[in-house]
Amino acid sequence: MTAIWLTADFKFQEALLSCNHLPYPHTGEVICKELFQILESWNLKSTTFTVVTDNGINMVKAVCLLKENYLDQIQHQSYIMHTLQLSVMEDLKQCKAFHHQIKSLQIFFRLLK
Repeated sequence: MTAIWLTADFKFQEALLSCNHLPYPHTGEVICKELFQILESWNLKSTTFTVVTDNGINMVKAVCLLKENYLDQIQHQSYIMHTLQLSVMEDLKQCKAFHHQIKSLQIFFRLLK
């Protein structure tokens, strides 16, 4: 978990708060408890305003549970690069399928000669 904040003179700062092994299963409940413990250990419960995660259903659920059970003031934001990566990967799948069709047509027309 990393923390990112602005100083009084509006400079970005960031720090690694934790890099823990999280045992399986990685459910929303397990992740929520871990997030809360980290925030509590750093005394950041009252100063955390936004949590940014990927779009994994377990991460979305974890932040939702964190908000419901512990920190009702937090907001959840999805990491835009993860969303973009998912979109690009889906488009690449379609491109590969189209490329395969083109190759098949090329082979077909070569065989007609």
